[in-house]
Amino acid sequence: MVEKAENFGESKINDEEKKNRIEKEKSEIVVKTCKKINNIEKNLNDKCVNYIKEKIYGCVGLYNLGNTCYMNSSLQILKNIYPLTKYILLENKIEKGKIIKEYTNLLYNLISKNNSSTEASEFKKALSKYDDYFSDNEQKDCIKCITSVLSALNKDLKRNEINNYEIINENDEEEIKFKESYNKIIKRKNSIIFDLFFGFLKLLYKCTSTKCEYKKVVFQCFNYLDLSVFDIDKNKIINNLEDCIKYYEREIKSEFKCEKCGGEIIMKNIIYKLPKILIICFNRVFNYEHLNHLVKYPEYFNPNNYFSEKPKTLFPSNTKEENLYSLNGLIIHFGLANSGHKTSFCKNFFNDNWFYFNDSSKYSIKFITKDVLNRKDAFLLVYQNSSIDINSIDKKSIKKKCDINCKNKFINKSIPNYFIFNDLGFSIYNYKNENSFEKTDSNNSDDNLIQFNSEPNMDYKLHHNQNEKKSNKAFFFLLFLIILVVVFIIVMKLFNFI
Repeated sequence: MVEKAENFGESKINDEEKKNRIEKEKSEIVVKTCKKINNIEKNLNDKCVNYIKEKIYGCVGLYNLGNTCYMNSSLQILKNIYPLTKYILLENKIEKGKIIKEYTNLLYNLISKNNSSTEASEFKKALSKYDDYFSDNEQKDCIKCITSVLSALNKDLKRNEINNYEIINENDEEEIKFKESYNKIIKRKNSIIFDLFFGFLKLLYKCTSTKCEYKKVVFQCFNYLDLSVFDIDKNKIINNLEDCIKYYEREIKSEFKCEKCGGEIIMKNIIYKLPKILIICFNRVFNYEHLNHLVKYPEYFNPNNYFSEKPKTLFPSNTKEENLYSLNGLIIHFGLANSGHKTSFCKNFFNDNWFYFNDSSKYSIKFITKDVLNRKDAFLLVYQNSSIDINSIDKKSIKKKCDINCKNKFINKSIPNYFIFNDLGFSIYNYKNENSFEKTDSNNSDDNLIQFNSEPNMDYKLHHNQNEKKSNKAFFFLLFLIILVVVFIIVMKLFNFI
């Protein structure tokens, strides 16, 4: 019994030490994260941007609904893609479909000059019904959010008429094979989404045997390029976009065997046709860690200088520079591999200026070369083809329509509050300086605060206390009812007594 008691005592001490160690690690993460957020905001305020107080078309923030920074950043990126926004607001005649209805309403509120900030709660509900991946309040991937939104819009905006691919060179066997693949896919994806966002890969399979001449080509559509920033073969990081593309197009060993001789097959990804809107996602996760090194990317680039074969275009163009692409937006991430905070930089098509969006906060950018290009925390890039013409008359029409249809005019909310959750409840942490933070019980702070979950890796997440005022109203209303009932009972007793 004595021995068991001693073991129990040691176990209790070990548990206490473990608890203290975990709390210490939590505190260190809070300090580091608060420092990082503070430094980012400080740099934005002091060096590269101006906080926007005046109302500007297309410059409207999005309130965080609880771990929705990924969605807010994604929606800001999509909003600033001019041909998509123009089509939905000015050309689309299809009103059926919950997604297109809510996305259209959201665009009105995100563009109207009447708004400073708005929210996307109704759109999130519609997206969650389409894809239950978004039904909870956990942090999600931006690229998953963007592709799901595009998929939902593609479904709602699908056209009945089908324009089959027209072959340019009748003697080109590869192009004939591509036509077959294209015409099959266009039956399922015939919409403005396919026109803008979808390109094609050419998967080339070859036998490694020198005596065998087996070769097979398969065409596959894509709506973004997933580029690794780590070369597994050479066990080193990749630090520029050109090398990321080369690594993506490298030859790799296939699991299939040669149909002729049974030998080994090598496969190569080749970018065959590019979309008008090219989305590039840097895969920065390796061995469950987030790689936060610099990967250089240009403001303008010509694909002919980046890809192994000269990519063709899926669309006619009268411009000589149809292969030139310009940066239109990017999303940055800071935090751990599977959690953290996401914000976006977007080029406003109304005035060609760059803006930074951090949920409901927004800033105007002074120097794109210094503040937007080649950021270590960038992981999603959006490039737009130079053939896309932005019409000034259409821009005026978009402004007018958004001002008329804006649902939450002159909305004025305070900057959202964030709070920290753990297994015992929640606590508020205010950033004091670069080396410390303080714990407080106040829920009225305007600081951006970090939330821990109860998972072993102690990842942090951002939660928004947007319903605080609604909760307070409900509490006081309930208190009023209780007092009313008590007074009624007292009066009835007095009446009976008399």
